[in-house]
Amino acid sequence: MLISKIISPLSDDIDAPTQSMLGLAALAAELAAEGVSVKDLFARTGALPSQLEDPHARISRRQRLAIYRNAVALAKRTDIGLLAGARQRISDYGIYGYAMVSSPTFGEALKFSIEHITQAGSTVLQISYRVENGTAILRSHGTQSLGHLLPFVAEFWRSSMTALFS
Repeated sequence: MLISKIISPLSDDIDAPTQSMLGLAALAAELAAEGVSVKDLFARTGALPSQLEDPHARISRRQRLAIYRNAVALAKRTDIGLLAGARQRISDYGIYGYAMVSSPTFGEALKFSIEHITQAGSTVLQISYRVENGTAILRSHGTQSLGHLLPFVAEFWRSSMTALFS
């Protein structure tokens, strides 16, 4: 039996301000390219567009999901999650991104990533990690709680990870 380690625990309090704003600037920029304002993206979420400029700003999981709902509703393209995730750059991950890029090998970068994933940004799902036959496997848990947002969240997160690991 292979053991998976939970690497991104979630707070039981969906309204606790535990989520950083990392990743949301890329989402806002991709929507802006479609003519959607950041003000509309943040409408009725309780979060402020100005928080995108504050590396210490925190929002709740509920607010992040509200921003994601707005993104899906406002986007002109159905692949907005893939496009926004691919738009992210190493600097979007702050010190975590720079630490990963300074790793001498991809394997060491991945090891660092797993050990410090909570510093990479916010997640709305619990993520586990295991190694099977020399292959690292990341798995999302609780996907049913996202309902219609699941395709967007999966595409955004996985596209973001591809951009980061590239």
